Amino acid sequence: MSNTEQDTSSQIALMRGPAFWSQIWKKEFLASLLPEESTNTFERGSRANNWDKSEKIRLDGERRVADLDLHPSWSVLDIGPGPGTLAIPIARKVKHVTVVEPSLAMIDHLKRHIQDAGVYNIDIIHSRWEDTSLKTVELHDLVIASYSLNFLDIESSLLKMNQASRQMVYLYWFAGITTLEKIRIDLYPKLFAKRYNPFPKCNIIYNLLYDAGLFPEIKVLDTSYSQEYSDIEEVVSEIKDILNISTNEHDEFLAEYVTKKFRNTEQHPIIYDDTTYVRLSWEPKVNEY
Repeated sequence: MSNTEQDTSSQIALMRGPAFWSQIWKKEFLASLLPEESTNTFERGSRANNWDKSEKIRLDGERRVADLDLHPSWSVLDIGPGPGTLAIPIARKVKHVTVVEPSLAMIDHLKRHIQDAGVYNIDIIHSRWEDTSLKTVELHDLVIASYSLNFLDIESSLLKMNQASRQMVYLYWFAGITTLEKIRIDLYPKLFAKRYNPFPKCNIIYNLLYDAGLFPEIKVLDTSYSQEYSDIEEVVSEIKDILNISTNEHDEFLAEYVTKKFRNTEQHPIIYDDTTYVRLSWEPKVNEY
């Protein structure tokens, strides 16, 4: 190796670290946002309603909770709990649950499910995780963020989770291009003459945590949210939500796309979910960053 190559390798090594991966995450995250799209996609009531009404999501949450080694004396912090997909079944198994949720639409669903389930050991904090002080949430035995890593500053958000946990941190996220993104990649250039850029994935999270000395385990999950719809119009409505479209201008084109793209069973269109879902986990440690 030449001196120039050695100098270049040394410079790259010096660049590496949590801040390096955080900058990559930020760049990809901003590039993935659609025009006028918030970093909290569930601020829109329609997105929150669609998530809440899914029986598959609810059942998958119960399966994932059954796979956790929970102790009855534990307190759990759930960051971005949505309608309580994990928080409700966890609350039945532990002493206390605190949730941090920025979406009022999701909080409304969560409160209703708390009443329906009769679990009253859940405290709700209406806030973004980025804006939440550790003095507010205090330490918990387990910290979870389930498909809720929509943080621009991923480094400080993850390291704060590490600080907030006594026993374990669990993150649920994605590997590779998701089914939702494939729809955006298909349609966004045709509708708006612009390329869609996928959002950042678990490889960046893994490398950030690794360089912070946290060395997470990663597990590929047996999860699928394939969905059968009553008719084409229902799928079109869903895709408009995915594309952040609020007008009927493209309905005819989208209906044609649905007819050609998605399989039918007795005339019911189905979106098959081939997303790869993963869980990253680590025991909290004091780190240098």
